[in-house]
Amino acid sequence: MTRLILALALALAVIAAFVLTGEYWAFKQYGLETDASVGNTLRVSLLTISTYLGIIGQVLVSRLKQTSTNKISIINELKETTASRDFWIAIVASPLVLIAAYSAIAQVTSELLVCSIGFQNGYFFHSVLSKHESTIA
Repeated sequence: MTRLILALALALAVIAAFVLTGEYWAFKQYGLETDASVGNTLRVSLLTISTYLGIIGQVLVSRLKQTSTNKISIINELKETTASRDFWIAIVASPLVLIAAYSAIAQVTSELLVCSIGFQNGYFFHSVLSKHESTIA
């Protein structure tokens, strides 16, 4: 149990580092204005959490579609999801997804809409990433 908690804490620290690096890069590279208000911090936090839930959801759905068994252990599937290649590609690419989503929520005041945008961008990270790859290359 202690190993699981430590592994989750380490994973959250890595994710937070990616998010903060992406946000810093967005401010430096694109000159996005920063708003240090509590409301903005809440929106960015909701966006980040819902984006990662979308990533987990997309990888989990693709794993479940490939499974031919009728009985599924959701704990085992979640462990396999977080150990998959697609999951880690999405985690590494998530700052690009968050940058794209951040511009979409800049003027949004509804927390539900922020969560929906974040989940959608996380779920469809392949298409968001391919859009950014074509503009970068």
